[in-house]
Amino acid sequence: MIFTHILFWTTALVILHTYVFYPLILEYLYKEDKGRLRKSAAHDVTIVIAAYNEEVVLEEKIRSVSYPLDRIKVLVGSDGSTDATHDIVERLSQEFPSLKLHKFDRQGKTSVINSLMAKVDTEITLFTDANVIFTKDLVKQLVQSFDSDEIGLVGATIQPRNELKKGISLQESAYLKRENRIKYFEGELWGTMMGAFGGCYAIRTKLFLPIPRHHLVDDFYITMNVLEAGKSAVLSINAICLEDVSTKLS
Repeated sequence: MIFTHILFWTTALVILHTYVFYPLILEYLYKEDKGRLRKSAAHDVTIVIAAYNEEVVLEEKIRSVSYPLDRIKVLVGSDGSTDATHDIVERLSQEFPSLKLHKFDRQGKTSVINSLMAKVDTEITLFTDANVIFTKDLVKQLVQSFDSDEIGLVGATIQPRNELKKGISLQESAYLKRENRIKYFEGELWGTMMGAFGGCYAIRTKLFLPIPRHHLVDDFYITMNVLEAGKSAVLSINAICLEDVSTKLS
């Protein structure tokens, strides 16, 4: 009986630590901006987008990218898309010469990312999903943190685009805000943000290692590799992008 009580309360404390005590500890430890180097120097950047049937959002996404054209490339890897994804990218590439379409047979996001990364030759790579829309200074805010040699990965702050008062919209929005805050504190305190949001984050290209085939959590894997390499992973609260929040639990 005593063992059962000990097991129960130990388990309860572990859960409370994860969801209550740990966030409060971060709030207590974080007092002010630690003064990380954040200049405005430009860096060459390649944006990598793995896309599957993204005709609804893809043009808006591409047009939301704002950065000096001579310093940016955009690679869209179509994972066997069957809608108008190819037509949209090919049409926009006439307007934006740095935009390139790469077609693949259906193979999954991680395989597409690995294939696209073999084509990246810039200092910084920005991974993003097609349905995550950039604000005007998103790219600039992300990459300027790389002026500090200690930084290996910078995550964006994803905010809900359509916070509706129905379904699970409010819960999803609350989750995003809470996770952003925790990741920001972890990065500022220790440089160890635990996994960037896969919708938008940037890394030093040289730190990328191919993602194992069929690995489902590519953003976490990439973040862990950056930390293992001895570099910091942080979140930029000024690099803001927008994503639709689901209202359906399913």
